[in-house]
Amino acid sequence: MSEKKIRRTVDLSPEHHAELDMWCSETARQQGRSRVTSQEVLRALVAELLTNESHARRIRRRLKQDRGES
Repeated sequence: MSEKKIRRTVDLSPEHHAELDMWCSETARQQGRSRVTSQEVLRALVAELLTNESHARRIRRRLKQDRGES
């Protein structure tokens, strides 16, 4: 039996949206694929966040910075 996926959405600035599209295109070329979707990238990022404590700490720091906290 396959597990039902739960959808999450994210709002990006136009600049980040364009940069992510370019990153996906470049990554697809590097991997010899026709495309890499932003959905795949976000799933990989979440997996890294949840399994790599070093990455998790960096994200926590980024969240504090983005909120203007010290």
